[in-house]
Amino acid sequence: MHPKEKRSCLYRKISHYVELTEQDMIYLEGLETNRRTYPARQRIRRPGEEADILFIVRRGWLYSASDVENERRHIQGLHFPGDVIGISDITLAMSRASLITATEVELCRLPKSGLRDLFETSPRLAALFFAFGAIESVILTERLAAVSRLDAEARLSHMLLQIHSRILVTAPENGDWFRMPLSQEVIGDAIGLTQAYVNRTFKALEARGLIERHHNGVELLDKPALIELSGYEDRYSTIDQGWMPQR
Repeated sequence: MHPKEKRSCLYRKISHYVELTEQDMIYLEGLETNRRTYPARQRIRRPGEEADILFIVRRGWLYSASDVENERRHIQGLHFPGDVIGISDITLAMSRASLITATEVELCRLPKSGLRDLFETSPRLAALFFAFGAIESVILTERLAAVSRLDAEARLSHMLLQIHSRILVTAPENGDWFRMPLSQEVIGDAIGLTQAYVNRTFKALEARGLIERHHNGVELLDKPALIELSGYEDRYSTIDQGWMPQR
């Protein structure tokens, strides 16, 4: 009655971890009603603006960024279909970063106050939302550690593996290939490299037979070698649910 592939990315993401009830499905559908489409390269929110809205990503890619010295950006997070943007900052009254679209996106706006009903109606779903925010914090810490201790090839490998792991949760049919709409400038800001260095590093990984770029995306040709190079650990495929409510 509810084929998984016809459901939203948020449904597919959550059902990757838990089996959803009919009530859960109806509740999730209700969260994704206030939809709006934004063009690519648009700043949706700026630092210091009121952070009273969560965004559910139905389609497209975004990133959160803050400005640092020398007109460079610090990329705080990448956001893909199925993500709920703002969970990791739930305790903040004001936004700490800009939210910028990398592609055309479709977002569902969810007032932060709506989470009260989520905690009361479905504690298990609320716990999963909490877990997603915790994972975001862990991933940011690991990416910053990678930037500080790894060379360029290892940094880029780590980022590509991380993106691939996240996309597999909602789109396992993609296999080892994924679309890459991020500019080399954004990738560089995320891993602390110049745009020119990112280009050279992509070519170096291709020359080693580790990746291949085609059809506007990236294919991971040798994941074990990329993992060994970067020390990457997949934080997305499973979530410890032992502490979560059962309903």
